[in-house]
Order: sequence, then C-alpha cells, then structure tokens
Amino acid sequence: MKRKEIFEKLKKDLEPRVEYNYKKTTKGVSIMKRTNEVSEKQILKQILNRLNEFEKNQHEFNKNQETFNKSQLEFNKNQDTFNKS
Repeated sequence: MKRKEIFEKLKKDLEPRVEYNYKKTTKGVSIMKRTNEVSEKQILKQILNRLNEFEKNQHEFNKNQETFNKSQLEFNKNQDTFNKS
C-alpha cells in the first residue's frame, strides 16, 4: 500500500470534528463553522501508535505461544510415559 493510500484510509477513520462559533454582530448572530481537519502529521502519529500496539500484542502472543508449546511438550511427555506403563 502506498503512503497516499494509507493517508486517505486513515483520514476516513479519523472523523474531523466540527465546531460552531457564535458571534453577536450588529445585524444579528454570525455563525462560523470550524472543522478540525486531520493533518498528515496526526495520521502518521496514529500509524505509529497502531504499529506500537501491534508489536506489543505480537510480543504478548509470542510469549503465550511459547507457554503453550512448553505445556504441549510436557503433556506429550506425560502421555508417552502413561502409554509405556
């Protein structure tokens, strides 16, 4: 995936926040709409956060996988011992 495609995809994920400012004028009330557009820097920061979270989850998964493999090995040894007797 190219950088621009990732940027566009994340831009859709991050909804821009819309704020309305009301200002009294001599002719009535003026309403100004201000949107908080998502910048490329914010999107890159979001990508970095997601990658860090992914790496953390991957590390946790690998640790759990090792524990599972050790338990499986122990179970197989016990099973072999049980079958021999």
